[in-house]
Amino acid sequence: MTITQKFWNFIQPICANIEGVKYVEISDGERMDRFRSDSTSQDVYPGIFVIRPAYKGMDNFAGQQYASCNAIFYILVNAEMNSYAELDNYKVVNEAFDEAERISIELQRQLRHSLDIMFDFNTWKSEPVSAVTIDNAWGIEIKVTITIPISEIVC
Repeated sequence: MTITQKFWNFIQPICANIEGVKYVEISDGERMDRFRSDSTSQDVYPGIFVIRPAYKGMDNFAGQQYASCNAIFYILVNAEMNSYAELDNYKVVNEAFDEAERISIELQRQLRHSLDIMFDFNTWKSEPVSAVTIDNAWGIEIKVTITIPISEIVC
């Protein structure tokens, strides 16, 4: 098992069990290509796309090693706009942002209450994003530090 696999094995079920989420995937690098390609053949909205984390090792000098993972989550919600009126009043876009923010708050709640990791709420950063390519999607980018135990992997 790798550190990234352990991170994913922890994060994936949490994301998948958030009410309303239809799609959860991790990147095959630092890009969202997989999400974009999947959106052409399956229903991915609302979806959570996790960028493969960068991490640094930590040692508590008591025989326990940890990986401090810089996690990035993209929570995207489709906002179908069938007319210029919908585009002009932004109602659909605001509803997409609100749903993405609701999902992000639930993700934070689940991480905060987990006993398997160290969750540093002081690193939680939420920023609105849009992904207007094939689909019209708006949402939230979350950046947060999640620390996982890795002694069984590196020792």
